[in-house]
Amino acid sequence: MRNRFVGLTVVLLICASTVSCRREWKEYVYAKDGLAISFPAIPTFDKQVVKTVLGPIESHTYAVDLGGDRGFVATITDFGYGDPLPRQSLQDAKNGSLKETKAKLVSEKEISLDGTPGLEIEIETQTSHAQARYYLLKRKLVTLISSAPAGKVFSADTQRFFGSLKLLKN
Repeated sequence: MRNRFVGLTVVLLICASTVSCRREWKEYVYAKDGLAISFPAIPTFDKQVVKTVLGPIESHTYAVDLGGDRGFVATITDFGYGDPLPRQSLQDAKNGSLKETKAKLVSEKEISLDGTPGLEIEIETQTSHAQARYYLLKRKLVTLISSAPAGKVFSADTQRFFGSLKLLKN
């Protein structure tokens, strides 16, 4: 029994000293997207351009897979030049997410960040659930998502991820 405990302790100490076992939070600044946010690992990047009646809309997605079907995602959708997006855009984003994922709305509340209007929701499907925050940054929609399998808790770092968002002043 003592040897088993010593062996487990050694494994935990080795694991704690390696990057693969320890998450290193770092702030990433995306000046073009107008924000800075912290992730526990280097996020992947994906860019999409969708043709709409408003013209092409570009979206940047930064994501970190936490393992166990959990993850953090930040998406910035740029609606181009013009007047700031109306507050109704937050409800439109929520409704679009519900429709696209065929999810059920669990909770919803208005939030803000440095005077920027926002909306926080929790949604669930048969296989997963997510907590999301939407913010309007002039003509950009900033979306933060923490996801987990259905019936499982969100990452313990979800609030840390959400709280790390900084909106940059142009």
